[in-house]
Parts: sequence; C-alpha cells; structure tokens
Amino acid sequence: MIMKNAQPAAPPERARLIWREGRGRNGGSTSEIALVNEALKAGRKNIRIADGDIQNDTMRRQLSRYPDLVLPPPKSGDLDDFKKWVSVAIADCAERGSTTIMDLGGNDTMPRRLAEDLDLVTGLKEANIDLVVHAFCGTSYDDIENVYRAWKNGPFCDVTNRVLFLNGGVGDRFRIPTAIMEFFVSDRRVQEMGSEGVKLIPVPFLACLGDLERADMSIHDALEGKKPKSGDTPSIFWPTMARQWRDAFMAGVLDSARPDLFP
Repeated sequence: MIMKNAQPAAPPERARLIWREGRGRNGGSTSEIALVNEALKAGRKNIRIADGDIQNDTMRRQLSRYPDLVLPPPKSGDLDDFKKWVSVAIADCAERGSTTIMDLGGNDTMPRRLAEDLDLVTGLKEANIDLVVHAFCGTSYDDIENVYRAWKNGPFCDVTNRVLFLNGGVGDRFRIPTAIMEFFVSDRRVQEMGSEGVKLIPVPFLACLGDLERADMSIHDALEGKKPKSGDTPSIFWPTMARQWRDAFMAGVLDSARPDLFP
C-alpha cells in the first residue's frame, strides 16, 4: 500500500567504471587518490578501488584507511588471473551500483588483451555500467604519443567519456595550471583530442611529492599534518604545498563542469 504523502524512492545510482590509461609514473595514482579523498570528503561513499598494479600498490596502500573500499589485488600478473580479477571487480561494480576506479598501472599491453578477451566495452554496456577513461601523460613527445594512439586506436577508442590529465610535473615542470595548458595545447595531438570532446585537466608540479612518496605519505596525509610511519618530523612546508596543489588541481576538475567523469 502506498502512503498518501509518501515520497517516491530515489533511483538507484548508476554504476561507473573509471579505467586508468597511460604509462606509469605519470601521476595517475596520485591524482586518483586525490579525487577519491575529495569525493569521500564530499559525502560520496559508493566508491570502490580496484588497484591491479601488483608491482606498485600505491593506491591500495595510501587508501588503506578505507578498507571497505579497496578490493584485493589479482593473485598474480598472469593474464588468466587478471581476467578473473577484472570480472569479479566489474560484477561487484554492477551489484553495488558503485563508481569503481580500475588501475592496472603502467601496463601498456594488458588493457588491450583484457579488452579483446573479455570484450569489455560490450560487457560493460550490457551490465549497464558507464565507462569513463582517465588517461595520464607527461610533457614528453612519447608520453603524448602514447595517449594519442590509445585514443585513436586503443581498446577504448570509441569511449567518449574521457579525461586527459596533463601532468606538469613530469619532464618540464609547471606549477601554474595555465602554463601547463599552454604547453600541451600547443601540441596538435592534444588540440585534436580536446576538439573532439576529451576533457583536459592540468596536474601541477608538486615539489615535495618525491619526499612524500619516500615517507609513504599521501597528499591527504600531508594536508592533515600527519607524521611519517618512520616517526621522522615532517616538513612544516608539506601541508601548505599539498593544499596549494590540491586547490589548483581540483579547480581544473570543477571547471570541467563534468562531475559524471570523476568519482
């Protein structure tokens, strides 16, 4: 029986899979961790972290404070283990209607092999899961060529929901987002991607990032003024530097006016 003044039930949240694309060491884990922390701070709890990088577990480690969000890693780097792991993660995403961030690290060949063997794009569509691609590149010619080729001919080349994170901290170092944009959009490949609807997000250089990584601390840890697990005294400059980086990075995310592309 329907009560006279009852409110209609809220529609279930639509599932999304955010697939990280691009080489390693281009700011993918750092940026995704920052996005997850900001999303959780804003009250968005239905997020899952599928970190399949068995060589570099940065995301699993730095988001371990949220154990309910982090999926176990694959058993090994074997293709069959990866296929099983991806299938389980996608089933979990569909069942929960979650936003699941899937990161295989800098593995250039595994996404293509998985996409071919599992027909990922079709499978996700039939499971009513929206696919979003997060590509990351540094300032070198090869980095840009890598993401450009993936956009042109990669396993997810037909996916229109795509973000290209332009890392001003790899190669040439740019702290100011406008300088990062000016550098990248001077490249015809980035121009082409942007003109075809790819959202371009600058990622500023953070001078203390290497120090934070060596201390096994995230940018969020620095913002909170946490001490390294080693017990060493953290730099008094880390919280300020981390806040400035976070504010500049998130300004680009907000300016995109596409909340559907982020956690």
